[in-house]
Amino acid sequence: MQRLKSTFSGNACLKEFDVGVQIASAGNRLLWRVHTAKHRSRNEAASVFIFDKKHISQDKQLERQTRDHLFEVVRRGASQLQKLRHPNVLRVVFPVTESKDCISFATEPVVASLSNLLGNYDNLVKVSHTIKQYELDELECCIGLSQICDALAFCHDNAEMIHGNVTPDSIIVAQDGSWKLWSFDFACHVKYQSPELGIEFPEYSSTDFRLGASSAAQPNLDFLAPEYVLTKTRDVRSDVYSLAHVVFSCFNRGRPIMENKGNVLTFQSNAERISRMGKEELAGVPISLQDLVKSMLNTHISLRPVARDIPSHNSLNTTPMLTLRFVSSLHEKDNPTKAKFMKELPKAVHMFSKRILHQRVLPILQRECKETLMAPFILPNILLIADSCSIVEFEQEILPHLIPLFSVNDPIQVPCILLNKLPLLLDKSPAPATAKYILPLIQRSLESKEESLIGICLQVLPSAMTAIDYAAMKNSVIPRIQALVVAPPNTKLCINALVCLGSLLPMMDKWIFQESMLPMLEHVKLREPGVIMAMLGVLCQALRDKDKYGLDAKCLSSRILILLSPLLGVPCINLKQFNTVLNLVRDVLSYIESERSKSLSERETLANEASLTMSSLNQPFDQAFLFDTKGEDAILSRLAAISSNNLTSTAASTNSITVAEQLSDQATPLSGQKDSDVFNRAKSDAGCAGNTTLPLCNISISTSNPVESSVFDSPSNVMSSSNSTSSMQYGQHKSFHSAGTLMSAQADPPLGQLLDFGSQSPTTGTETTNSLAHNIPFNSNMNSCPLLKENARRRTSKSSAFKGRSDNDQSDPLTLFHLSPSSTQSSSMPAVGFPSQLTLQRQSSEGIISQDDPAPDVFDNLFTLKPRSQPSQPNQQFTKAHTQSHDLLDLLS
Repeated sequence: MQRLKSTFSGNACLKEFDVGVQIASAGNRLLWRVHTAKHRSRNEAASVFIFDKKHISQDKQLERQTRDHLFEVVRRGASQLQKLRHPNVLRVVFPVTESKDCISFATEPVVASLSNLLGNYDNLVKVSHTIKQYELDELECCIGLSQICDALAFCHDNAEMIHGNVTPDSIIVAQDGSWKLWSFDFACHVKYQSPELGIEFPEYSSTDFRLGASSAAQPNLDFLAPEYVLTKTRDVRSDVYSLAHVVFSCFNRGRPIMENKGNVLTFQSNAERISRMGKEELAGVPISLQDLVKSMLNTHISLRPVARDIPSHNSLNTTPMLTLRFVSSLHEKDNPTKAKFMKELPKAVHMFSKRILHQRVLPILQRECKETLMAPFILPNILLIADSCSIVEFEQEILPHLIPLFSVNDPIQVPCILLNKLPLLLDKSPAPATAKYILPLIQRSLESKEESLIGICLQVLPSAMTAIDYAAMKNSVIPRIQALVVAPPNTKLCINALVCLGSLLPMMDKWIFQESMLPMLEHVKLREPGVIMAMLGVLCQALRDKDKYGLDAKCLSSRILILLSPLLGVPCINLKQFNTVLNLVRDVLSYIESERSKSLSERETLANEASLTMSSLNQPFDQAFLFDTKGEDAILSRLAAISSNNLTSTAASTNSITVAEQLSDQATPLSGQKDSDVFNRAKSDAGCAGNTTLPLCNISISTSNPVESSVFDSPSNVMSSSNSTSSMQYGQHKSFHSAGTLMSAQADPPLGQLLDFGSQSPTTGTETTNSLAHNIPFNSNMNSCPLLKENARRRTSKSSAFKGRSDNDQSDPLTLFHLSPSSTQSSSMPAVGFPSQLTLQRQSSEGIISQDDPAPDVFDNLFTLKPRSQPSQPNQQFTKAHTQSHDLLDLLS
């Protein structure tokens, strides 16, 4: 690139253009480099051809005479080119300029040479992606053949010039896809046709093998007519022979029929073979072109067709060829002829490849579409070509030419055509172009006074709704459609607007439907059958997704039913339409019924559950077993009597063991504390002094031993004599009497230790120091009482079951106390904040379970079994009792 800049420094052409990268190579033996360029002042695109003289001069194998002859040939060919003006001759935009290092000139923008497109990349540093993927089809070759024939006919008939070297190197493909003739290096005037005029061919005077740069000083033998060497003559038909070799190479990957490799002898032998060649050797050429190519390759000059007659051959006059030929000459036709042709053009568009449409058809149509009067005829063809475009191609090649048409209102066919292709425009246009050009077109169409334009817009909007922005649809499109429903120009537009809104419902959300659509339906004044059915269609569409649009039972009953009910009485509807309205009303009522029934049922269920919850919260505490309070007074009097009898007996008093002593004997000390300290602290916290026992209270006890229970026996059945001096030990029987009912139970050793009741003497009022648990005398002979005997048997069986449990289970059978303060206290009992009822429970690893051991039926008079349930919100009384239970548990641990 640095060498290229230094080369540019002394050339006037290169100073006038900003030269870009090399894109192709062209000319005889591809010695010319082709670069992209842009004019510095006019900012026009161009292509610059550069012949590097310095590079040729560095070739030491090339003689100076040959080198100078080559420079002269190149210079003459470029000069001849700038003298010719024809559509199929490469157009020069800046004349040939020569400097010390190079020869250059500028032309119209080109793609590459035909030789490059056929796979010959000589003198091309980097092959572009466009050249690699450029594949010529039959139609393009036919078009190119016709165009080169037109150029040769111009040279032969008008310029009286023989090209002399028609090869793929001397054909350039322009950006519009047309083939251009250039490289007139060996051109001569037609008057030098006969040998008697002294024609000489010094370049072929010997049989030397020529290659490289030296071969560029002579025509290419692979494409040269045989008369050049055999008879030393040339004719305008000699260019036709060379063109036939070019056509063959287009279908043979750039290779000629026979390669001569610059050898004249080989050329002579091959010319003989070509004259006898049949159609088999032309198998690569399409069948439609084989006869034409065979006639062009005739060794007799007079039997070859002339260049101006070749385009009229049947193989070059097919429908696609005639269509393209007419399109290329469209600027010469009048408007009626153009309009008639444009109406028929969509039928032939599918015959062309995408490259032909974009290079040869689309630019001409866009140029003609600038005339607004012709836009309705040309615009459908442009949009038809746009269907096959990518988004990038549409944005770069088509959209810039459509932008002026978006604001055209006259003729009315222009916005109608654009609206018919609205989905295509929205899909392939960028967002800024949509907001700036397409949405204003939709708004103007909906506000137009032309009913046909409004109808087309309403018809195509549903198919394009996904490409329109939500905000634009909500703020710009839907309000204008709703205006057509509320105040329509006629009934037909009102129906079309309702149908359009029904199709646009998927884009709407709850708020648009509730705040915009329902008020609109409520304000529809027309009561024509078509309008009513369209309204029902909108509502049915919405009712399919009630949750999305917020159509709950309340909305249906307060708005939808009110909207539907008057439609039942419209006189102009028929029976089928009436049944449609009625069925929709029934569906709405059925949905309201099911939803309301479900809602009210759930409300009642919740109300009942709340009532039960509140009633459970109003109870003092959750109970598993309830004392029969009717026998409480009897129990207290019996216990007082037993206590006073025990006081008279010294032996009983001596054998009595206080609760503190029992704790010292049986309880396991925790954390190094003595049992007596624990019990004394417990009594101190309970408000008792000295040996005063705890007052009678209700205790809710939970144990971890599912096999143990408490037995309460009536003293009348337990004690056989009041003179018994033995006391009931913990873990043995304890007896209570309640309303003459006998009860018995078995208690765990800790349970017996923890039940210590104190009482006052009913006569003196002094506190007794005897424990209820062990001051109840009993007969040591259990046979005297059947109940005691039965209880002993149960005790023995359960103890054996208890031994089979793990040590962890036996270590601490008592795990939890539940103490609840009582609302009433006996006046004879010390008040310590404990309730006057007793609740017993057990707690196992599976949870809290009730006392389910079998017991005599007489227990039922004293205890009432209730399931234990946790209250959702404990009341203050329960919380206080729970705190006291944990305090007592800590003390007794």
